[in-house]
Order: sequence, then C-alpha cells, then structure tokens
Amino acid sequence: MNYALMFDAALILGRFIVGGLLVLAGLLKLKAGPRWFLRQILAYEVVKGRTAWLLARGLPWAEIVCGVLLMAGLLTPLAAVATFVLLWAFTAVVISTFWRGKPVDCGCFGHRTHPQTQKARWTIVYRNLILMGLLVAIYGYPPPLSVDAWLNSPLYQPDNSILAAAWLVLFWLALLFAAVALQWWVYRQGNGRHLSQATSASQRQ
Repeated sequence: MNYALMFDAALILGRFIVGGLLVLAGLLKLKAGPRWFLRQILAYEVVKGRTAWLLARGLPWAEIVCGVLLMAGLLTPLAAVATFVLLWAFTAVVISTFWRGKPVDCGCFGHRTHPQTQKARWTIVYRNLILMGLLVAIYGYPPPLSVDAWLNSPLYQPDNSILAAAWLVLFWLALLFAAVALQWWVYRQGNGRHLSQATSASQRQ
C-alpha cells in the first residue's frame, strides 16, 4: 500500500472540499446581494458602519478567490493562510454570539439556505475547525497535482514554513479549547436552569 500516494490524494481532496465550499459560499452571498449580507454582518454586533459595508462587499469575493486558488493549487500556502484567517475570525465571532446568548443566522450560504441550517450552531463551529485542520495540512506539505507543483513555485519553502505552521496549529488549538470550554459552560448553565425550574415546580406542588 502506497501511503504517500494516499496522503497526496487526501491533500487534493481536502483542497477541493475547502475550496469548493468557499466558492459556493461566496457565490451564494453574491446572489443574495450585499444588502442582505450586510444585515447578517450587523446582526453579529461586532462591526458596523463602513467596516460592515466593506465586509459585505468584499468578503464574498475574497472567499471565491481563495477557493479558486486552493482548488487550482496556485499560491497554495498564501491561500491556505488567508482562508485559515477568514475561518478563524468567523468562528470566533460565532462563538462570541453563544457567549453573549445571542445566536444569529449564520449567513454562510446565502438566504436560500434552510432556516434550520442557517442558525449559528455548534455544528458550524466544529465544521470550521475541521476545515481549518485541513488547511494546516494543506499549508504544511507541498501541494500535489497543482499549478504550484507544475511551476515549481518558490512560494512553497518547507524549511521556512515550519514556524508558520506551528502558529496555525497554536491558533487552531486555542479556538478548539475555547469552543469546548464554552460549550461545556453553556451546557452546565442550561442544566442549572432546568434543575432550578424543576426544584421550584416541586416546591409549589
């Protein structure tokens, strides 16, 4: 069994999964329109004004560009880092809504997505963490079957990428820890409320 070939195939598949999702998300946001996406951004209550408008205009195009670059394997390390930053920032914002007790619509795949899948939930957080894990692997290894490989791109320098990959792993672990800790806290808070309500009901009886 050729494990190197299997690993290369997994990297290619990972590039197309992450890149394809990005392109799809960007196109659906463009189809929904900047005003719709602006409302989704403002609902998170993190940015407002001109910054929110610039994000509504530019983020869908950034997703499409990063997705195409990943699938083509062109400027792969730069595209992987840029995508990692986008996903990390979005996931951190989603986690902040849970912390504030104000879950909002995800806004990930346009307004035609089913309402049950649009609501920002923990599944979105862990989905993004999985995608970020794939991006760390994509960044850390030479991209097989890619434009970079055909051009022998100097942008991929394994000896110089170890430290950057370590930082990506560190940020990924920090976000994972924050997600697990907050979900545990929310679960405990919910159990505490249910227990308090049950105790009050039994006392009234």
